[in-house]
Amino acid sequence: MRMRTLLTAAVAWVLALGVAALGADPPSEDGAGGPGRPQPPGAMFEHLVKELGLSAEQQTQVRQILDTHRQALANWQKEHAEERKALHEELRKAREDKDREAMKAAGEKLRALNRGLGELQKGLHDRIAEVLTDEQKKTFEQMARRRRRRVAGHVAFRQALRRLELTEAQQAKVKAILEQAAADAKKVDDPSAKRKVLQDAMESIRTSVLTDAQRAKLTRARARRGPGGPRGRAPLAELDLSDEQKAQVRAILQAARKEAEGAEPEKRREVLRAAMEKVSTTVLTEAQAAKLKELREARRKRWEEMRRKRGGPRGRRKGVEREGS
Repeated sequence: MRMRTLLTAAVAWVLALGVAALGADPPSEDGAGGPGRPQPPGAMFEHLVKELGLSAEQQTQVRQILDTHRQALANWQKEHAEERKALHEELRKAREDKDREAMKAAGEKLRALNRGLGELQKGLHDRIAEVLTDEQKKTFEQMARRRRRRVAGHVAFRQALRRLELTEAQQAKVKAILEQAAADAKKVDDPSAKRKVLQDAMESIRTSVLTDAQRAKLTRARARRGPGGPRGRAPLAELDLSDEQKAQVRAILQAARKEAEGAEPEKRREVLRAAMEKVSTTVLTEAQAAKLKELREARRKRWEEMRRKRGGPRGRRKGVEREGS
């Protein structure tokens, strides 16, 4: 197996540690998963008990749900292990051959297959929510959103690494750091401790492996993405905010997210737009506010251009909705 493939597998393994904390099984080195070796649900169970304050009756119900999910997950992995392995190999070969069409086809087949895994995870979420009180459900949804943001950030880091054109020596160092992180994470049960292991590994790669130019490229990529994804607060990262301003922005956006919880999509957008307007008028200097406006307009144009190049199906649908509203 080539070093690049080994590197990708090592990164995927460490990223899977966060999934393991939710009762899932991390992938094997070939990315096909580890059928027959499901992770004990103890870490997730204890985390839910602590965060949600589950009653004795709820604890019994949740433990049974986790046990059932664990078995269903093991069955799914066993049934689809060979198919996933073949698709990962197909995707690897397409990448080596730089065959974009083959990459697209293999990726689509893999995503279609993995939808079954996503349905299992959604089923787990829904069954747990059914035994919670309304207040507990709100906390549970917050936990789920935080986890999705973390996973998105870790995947983005993996993708960014692949674009940095690491040397063979750098790839070997990254692989060693991630394998050590995987070993360290297996020694702890607490999900937050596992996340810290991964975060420390990512920081070690950034500071001890990458060159100054690569670090700068990675920083730019993360700034463009923003903490909340491609549509996150990326422009704010380019304003050289003071520590006081950062604290004020954080407070405003946290309050907005809390207000938007459980709201309809349009209402959430209104709340977040109002929060950004408050940031512009009460936190930023005039120069910063002007620059923010320019950056947001430039980002909007980039998104429109991206949609146009992709055929713009989303843009067309939105256009129809606006015209009919």
